[in-house]
Amino acid sequence: MKENEYAVKKQRYFCINLLLLAKVDLPNNLQFLLAQRPNLTTEELLDKEIEVEYFNSFIFASDKVILGLKKFINSPSYDTYYFVCNAMRNDLWGNKISLPKIRTNRVTIERQ
Repeated sequence: MKENEYAVKKQRYFCINLLLLAKVDLPNNLQFLLAQRPNLTTEELLDKEIEVEYFNSFIFASDKVILGLKKFINSPSYDTYYFVCNAMRNDLWGNKISLPKIRTNRVTIERQ
């Protein structure tokens, strides 16, 4: 049962990630969104889908993910996107994977 729960959660998080990334930069990410979700043809439909995922997350997501989704819905930005991604990562794998650092309006990888 645990493996099935994990697989479902992982799939949901990957879908949510695509929706949020499209929202923060729709002009540059619309083609990727439409490749996976051709029915999301307007920003209004995308917003509604993100809202549905928020309510669905009440069933499977951690409190931090739910809080992050609410923050993102209220203020879509790379900062709130990063917060949600970090929460999803922690929910799936703990602190085993480092996310890139965030800078202003885009995500960059800082090399050491």
